[in-house]
Parts: sequence; structure tokens; C-alpha cells
Amino acid sequence: MDGLYVSNTKRDGGKCYTYQVLKRICLLIAFRENPKTSSFYWEYRGGCYANGEIGVYEKATPGNEYRFDSIPIEVRDDDSLFTRSDKVRGIASSVFYFTSSACLFVALILALTFAGLFYTSWKANQEGSGFTHQR
Repeated sequence: MDGLYVSNTKRDGGKCYTYQVLKRICLLIAFRENPKTSSFYWEYRGGCYANGEIGVYEKATPGNEYRFDSIPIEVRDDDSLFTRSDKVRGIASSVFYFTSSACLFVALILALTFAGLFYTSWKANQEGSGFTHQR
């Protein structure tokens, strides 16, 4: 295990410490306006990563030196205020799924029909040309 064990001086046992190093930071903010005071501000909404985390961490090894002078910091505008409810998105997504499936099915039928007509035309051309294949 890549940790640092510190024994307890008063009794048996101790603790094992592991370290993580910050690799990236991402903050989610939203633009807010106050019409009464004619002012605006940016409201912090959390992090951009899973479970609202603001940072991505990597396992560190004790004894190694890590530099923090080039950690990328990203700030994203939270546009969730402008999105519709999940119900609307669910309906739109099922309509889109049905429409795209229907179009794909029609395209497949048309492609098979075209292939059949092309083959029939090609076969008729071969038979009516008078050319025969000799061995």
C-alpha cells in the first residue's frame, strides 16, 4: 500500500495515511441579476465533476515532490436555469427516438428496394446484351 504508517506512542497500533494530489479544478457558477437594486453577481453552484466535486485527485506517493503551479482551473456557466424539466426532455427524447427509428426503417426498406431493382436491371442488361462468358 502506498501510504505512510504512523504508530501510536501510547498504545499498540497506529494509523495509515494515504495522500491524493489535486490535478484539476472546475467550478460551476450562474449569473444572477437583482432588478430591485439593479445589480448582478455570480453565484457559486458547486463543482463540475461527479457528485458536485470541484477537484479531480490522483493517488500520491509519500516522499515524492508534487508541484501545484500548473493546475488547470476551469469555470463553467451553469445553464441549468434555462433547461426544461425532465418530463419535457423525456417526451422529446422518446419522440426523437420513435422518429429516428421510423426513418431508419424506411431508409432500410428503400435501400433493399433499390438494390433489388438495380440487380434486376443489371441482370436484364446482361441477358439482352448478347455477350456470353467463355472459358
